[in-house]
Amino acid sequence: REEEILGTGGGLKRMHHLLEDDTFVVVNSDILIDLDLKRVIDFHRHNGCLATMVLREHPKEDVFGGIEVNDAGRIRRILGQGHDEQDLRSLMFTGVHVLEPRFLEYIPPDVETCVNRYAYMKALSNDEKLYGFVTDGYWADAGTPQRYLQANFDALDQAMLLGHADALEGYALASEKSGVELVRMGEDVQLGDDVTLVPPVVLGDGVRIGDKSTLGPYCVVGNRVQIGRESHLSRCVVMDGTRLDAGEQLSRMILSKKARVAA
Repeated sequence: REEEILGTGGGLKRMHHLLEDDTFVVVNSDILIDLDLKRVIDFHRHNGCLATMVLREHPKEDVFGGIEVNDAGRIRRILGQGHDEQDLRSLMFTGVHVLEPRFLEYIPPDVETCVNRYAYMKALSNDEKLYGFVTDGYWADAGTPQRYLQANFDALDQAMLLGHADALEGYALASEKSGVELVRMGEDVQLGDDVTLVPPVVLGDGVRIGDKSTLGPYCVVGNRVQIGRESHLSRCVVMDGTRLDAGEQLSRMILSKKARVAA
């Protein structure tokens, strides 16, 4: 736990004493990614890298920070800075990288630091072996309310293809249709009279929905949620245990017991 937020670089440097014995992996906690991590680690070690960034194609790679690699996959420019070479391929950093302990020597202690803008830049200027591993699997950044909602919508559209997890696994009832016709429910769900579910919708265990309410399209309702009568929710995520009063009219919201965030 950081008493003072130190950024992606300073946070790693604070952990230096725990990471100094072997290769380690860093994964940003607000992303969802389909990735064969063993292949990335093997690639990293085969190339004798100081650092390997997992990269992907993206039409707006500059928004997330463009990383430019040569034909061999070696990183030559980061965020527009670095070696002046021709025919580089510009890609987006996914938030996953494999690092050697010596990489942390490029990060100053007890200072808020961006690992990409500082440590990687320093290593690049010293011509360290920095490589990019390119993946084309599913990726989503859920680090803002808007992107968090979109990740949920991807799951409802069955577009969140993850080799290690099924986002819709574990629901007791599932329609036979696929795609946006999806309606799934957990156990012990109680729907009042004249409730309308507009697919795609997922309801967790123990959900209670009042009479004449409409949910959907694109609603994810957590466990033990209670929604009052004559409410209308669309494009919303409702966290576990939340209670909504009668007559609520909500769209593009993330709702919890104590907070509401427009998205």
